[in-house]
Amino acid sequence: MDQPVTRAEFNRYVEEQNQLKEEVRQLKRQQTEPIPTTRVEVVTPEILQQHQQELKQMLQQNYNAIMAGMLQTVRDENKSHFEQIEKTLATKEDLRGMEKRFDAIAEVQKRILDRLPNPPES
Repeated sequence: MDQPVTRAEFNRYVEEQNQLKEEVRQLKRQQTEPIPTTRVEVVTPEILQQHQQELKQMLQQNYNAIMAGMLQTVRDENKSHFEQIEKTLATKEDLRGMEKRFDAIAEVQKRILDRLPNPPES
């Protein structure tokens, strides 16, 4: 049984997603901000390209780590929700017990009706 996401849960997920986007944006900015140097070296385009590739890999790793953490959090929350739902569902034994009680009630009702006098015929 799928339960629809409540507005509060949806808003919380949106807020978490916005926070993660902001963290990624800050990480990108941190990784791309120029670092003041005291010594200037002339590098070849190949070295620049290599460093650029390394930075891209670092950024991708950070992004992957953030996304993995977010997915783990959502998975854990969903797991706890499903566990709560399972606790509230009736088992087959519960339903059998209810069926027996309904049968007993029906039997009592039948006995009561059998003891009532017949209605007068018009």
